[in-house]
Amino acid sequence: MQLNPRELAELASAVELEKKRRKYRSLVDFVRAAWPIMEGGTDYRHNWHIDIISEHLEALYRKEIQNLLMNIPPGCMKLCADSTPVPTPIGYRNHGELKVGDYVFGPDGKPTRIRAVTPKAPADYAVSFSNGEVIQCNGEHLWTVYDRFNQRKAVTKSVNQLLADGGLWQEELQGGGKVTQRARYTIPDHQELEYTAKELPIHPYFLGCWLGDGCSMKPSITHSLDDTAHLEKLEGLGYVVTTSFFGSGNTKQSYFSHQGIIQNLRKLGVFGNKHIPKEYLNSSLSQRKEMLAGLIDTDGGYSNNKVKFYTTSAVLADQVFELMSSIGWRPFVNKHAAPGYGEYASDKTAYTISATPNCDIPVALERKRPTKLDGVRRRVSIVSIEKVENPELGHCINVERDDGLYLVGKRIVVTHNSLLTSVAFPVWCWTQNPTTRFLTGSYGQDLATRDALRSRYLIESSWFQELWGNQIIIDSGQNQKTKYQNTSGGWRLATSVGGRGTGEHPDIKLVDDPHNVKEAESDTERQGALDWFDMTLSSRGVSRDARTAVIMQRLHERDLSGHIMAKPEFQSEWEHICLPMTFEPHRYTSTIGKDPRAETGEPLLWPNLFDERKVRLLSQALGEYGTAGQLQQRPAPPGGGILRTKHIQLWPSSRGIPAIEYILQSYDTAYKDPKKEGKTDPDPSACTVYGIFTAPDNLPAILLLDAWQEQIPYPVLRTRVLRDWKAFYGGNDRGRSGRRADAIMVEEKSSGISLIQDLNLANVPVFAYNPGRADKVARAHMAAPLFELDRFYVLESTKRPNQAISWAQPLIDQMEKFPNAQHDDLVDTFTQAIIYIKNQRLVELPYFENDEDNTVDYAGKKKKT
Repeated sequence: MQLNPRELAELASAVELEKKRRKYRSLVDFVRAAWPIMEGGTDYRHNWHIDIISEHLEALYRKEIQNLLMNIPPGCMKLCADSTPVPTPIGYRNHGELKVGDYVFGPDGKPTRIRAVTPKAPADYAVSFSNGEVIQCNGEHLWTVYDRFNQRKAVTKSVNQLLADGGLWQEELQGGGKVTQRARYTIPDHQELEYTAKELPIHPYFLGCWLGDGCSMKPSITHSLDDTAHLEKLEGLGYVVTTSFFGSGNTKQSYFSHQGIIQNLRKLGVFGNKHIPKEYLNSSLSQRKEMLAGLIDTDGGYSNNKVKFYTTSAVLADQVFELMSSIGWRPFVNKHAAPGYGEYASDKTAYTISATPNCDIPVALERKRPTKLDGVRRRVSIVSIEKVENPELGHCINVERDDGLYLVGKRIVVTHNSLLTSVAFPVWCWTQNPTTRFLTGSYGQDLATRDALRSRYLIESSWFQELWGNQIIIDSGQNQKTKYQNTSGGWRLATSVGGRGTGEHPDIKLVDDPHNVKEAESDTERQGALDWFDMTLSSRGVSRDARTAVIMQRLHERDLSGHIMAKPEFQSEWEHICLPMTFEPHRYTSTIGKDPRAETGEPLLWPNLFDERKVRLLSQALGEYGTAGQLQQRPAPPGGGILRTKHIQLWPSSRGIPAIEYILQSYDTAYKDPKKEGKTDPDPSACTVYGIFTAPDNLPAILLLDAWQEQIPYPVLRTRVLRDWKAFYGGNDRGRSGRRADAIMVEEKSSGISLIQDLNLANVPVFAYNPGRADKVARAHMAAPLFELDRFYVLESTKRPNQAISWAQPLIDQMEKFPNAQHDDLVDTFTQAIIYIKNQRLVELPYFENDEDNTVDYAGKKKKT
């Protein structure tokens, strides 16, 4: 049969299309081509281990492998300029100062720990936002944004993708045929920041009123004769009006003399220099709301569903903006000429900071109280991205959040942190067979959803649509974030470990990171993942002969990998890839592919990017246990020596106690009534005391100053704690030439709750320690990396040379037996103290900085320089 010209053209087009598709028959070739879409702005860098992983996944797709287990080290991501201000629980810090173990804030306002920092690279783009913030980053930095072209979902795009994907502005047709320009991309909201309460010399409401309408060098506040409610509130707070003078018009100046106000204003540095002190900006939520209420009651107002503050001070305008942002509002600044005419005319610039409130503030003047807390709020949008000449250096941080998001900038912008198995592989399978069904699971629903959306974004890209757009079409009737389907019947369901799965029968089950690193030491959390795998996931897809792939880093001997490998059928029914950071010949168990390190003798997984120095620093940061699991993929069994006493250093008795710079007392309290504990040998209350000092090598170290444990009733415990707090450590036998404790830490359980309350009433500097869901073993692993730096000293006995002083021996004994000792109360005080010392950076872990090479993740990505 002879074809007509149109049919010939269609045939030629189909042949040409098939030729293009054949280029991506292998998963590796598909990943290479799709990389600019998945990770725009980053160079694809290949390594032999990507071939190994891809070959195994292809074999899984072809049903040559039924079950696949992959144990691979984790990677790290995205860069901001060093000078970018970042809100942290101890105030703003420059991005370049951040180190492993520091804390920043997530979009939920809660602190999140930094678990990795990469080497420096140029931050060569300036991203400007509608709230006035400008963030410098590199082209591969990821932003989670809402796209006006697709309002249903947030997507994650690199700077380069934002520039290349149709521009930052969108034309919209308004009434009357008017065409306007609107910013295309907006960023997610954030919640209020969770700072701790501060001891403030002046109540924040009073300071807010004084900053708004006070005289900069007097303890006075000017106000309208009709506005007295805020004065009544001040009087209720203990600030009494001593003198009043009538001013011009309907005003009055009220003085608050002889109350120590001027002294405290000088102490805060605001006397004659109005601004919001740092400690007030970093105070608790209720304290910040009181500060804002004072400002609004004096120089602010409420109209058109917006709270507004007016000032001619650029400094105060910027700080009020920061204050509003920190309580979860989305403020905007309007600059204009200062009001006034004739003799009152001014050439000053005035600032109006306005925000649609989503929470109440404790104003005293009712007309200024927000009445609508659910008004429409404009999202912050990206307004420009510009190339920077002579860019700053910056580094990337990786945070302990499922979504990888953290906050940057004084005006607070949400940014991202971060692909072979969970993003590229399912899409590649659809190019081979679009009817394939996937069930994907991770420890967090957000993580599973994120990867599913990135896969869908790849499908929707112009590159993919040009090649497979007529073959793979997303079904509009089933197109949700957690489940979408194509018109050929293939679908992808994203769930969390422990989440949905019943009734869904996939062809391929992908489990990516089933355990949260922070919770893997919890028997309860870990067992929950194992039960989900055995009881829910294993029954899904049986009728379709479903294949299973699990990819994870090892976190515990009894994690999901350990659980799978302990099954009788493991050797016959599972294929196992194990790629330790440092090669161990007996570990490689794959029957497909070969680890070239077996022949080359090169020990490192990727020596060109993770050299010996970087691996050493990473090992020190993770500690011995973390290195064995997360890097080497062979976690030591719990009880195999988490707190190895070989790391304890003796401080020679001949030297005496060194000059102590900071002292922490740590308590683990027993039940008030030992019978409630249900033990014949109830746990004692325990205390250990630690001093921070400068060791002979000029680096900070920790010295154990005291340790005791005793079964004592609560009244005796309370008395002893108060007595010990008044003690002086160092000097002459705890004489007054020594130092008292700077802080007392008490675990918030048992009688510790009452003890914290009683110490607060006694004005003792106590704070509560709440381990959350981290059990004793998890806390020991958290403390181990710092302990293993050999910076922990115990006093040498004066009677027994080269041995620890006698009162320290019970702690050492418990360490050696932990977690199998009958009592471990001293160890509890030790681990919570070491975690605190680490988090406060009193003694620091090593971290990555000033390396010439860039860091990549294990899918083959390298940052541009």
